[in-house]
Amino acid sequence: MSYTDVEGEYRPDGRLEGFSVKPKQVTPGAYWVGAIDWDLRDFHGLVTPSGGSYNAYLLDDEKKVIIDAVYPEMYDEFIARVEQVVDPTDIDYVISS
Repeated sequence: MSYTDVEGEYRPDGRLEGFSVKPKQVTPGAYWVGAIDWDLRDFHGLVTPSGGSYNAYLLDDEKKVIIDAVYPEMYDEFIARVEQVVDPTDIDYVISS
């Protein structure tokens, strides 16, 4: 991810205010559409003092596929990224582990 993919302004504590990240094309037809949760402190028992990320992907091919998703608190951010690539109602499959 490059700085051109990030929008927002830095707060005095070093975090981005109004933080948003555009979907990131990983390879033709595959996009990172996850979320970064700066406030996450425990991820399935793993201590995360600086937050964490939810690595969700969208495959845009003959079938539209979401691989993994995000915690409910990050849904709006996640779906906004998906909408920048495809209409969410066109998603054929959701794969979750």
